[in-house]
Amino acid sequence: MGYTKQQRSEKLAEQANANQENKIATVSDEKVEIKPKKKLRLDDSVSLLVSSNVFGILTYVNHKSGDTYRWGKIGDTQSLYVSDIRAMKSNQQRFLEENWIMIEGIADLDEDYECVDTDDIYEALQISHYYKNRLCPKNIGEIFNWSVADIKAKVPKMTKTVKESLIISANELIKSGVLDSISKVKALEEVLNCELASPDEEK
Repeated sequence: MGYTKQQRSEKLAEQANANQENKIATVSDEKVEIKPKKKLRLDDSVSLLVSSNVFGILTYVNHKSGDTYRWGKIGDTQSLYVSDIRAMKSNQQRFLEENWIMIEGIADLDEDYECVDTDDIYEALQISHYYKNRLCPKNIGEIFNWSVADIKAKVPKMTKTVKESLIISANELIKSGVLDSISKVKALEEVLNCELASPDEEK
């Protein structure tokens, strides 16, 4: 039986669609193997990007090596070795307990660390428990967008250092007129146990 040109085209289209459907069915039937994420291991010589989470000057001295690191202001970043953080964990835990520092990532340009995130680093250093409610300086402003209920529920769980940073930021925003929600200001004063600035005060 002969086909016209149009019929041949239609036949070819049908066959193409059938082949495509078969491919989709085959892919759907295949089992996708998800490999578990490899646990990160960090040598003492790995360099980390570490930022200050406190207002003003912050200084850390590694008593084992004698190395000194200084941050001039909140958000400043220094490169510390993994050995520095481990020494800090052993002898000066307050840096971690109060979240005075934040780990931003790995400074070493190595393909082994391309997909590593900060949670992996905290876990590898076994300091995750200090940073359950961590909040880095650049994200403090997000708190002022929270609802009153969230402020009352989340802020009390934060470290003393973060709370102090929050007070300073809140005062600045109130004076500039950016933070003008009376209910949020009252909620912050309640959970921070302080009296915040008035919008009428001089900048």
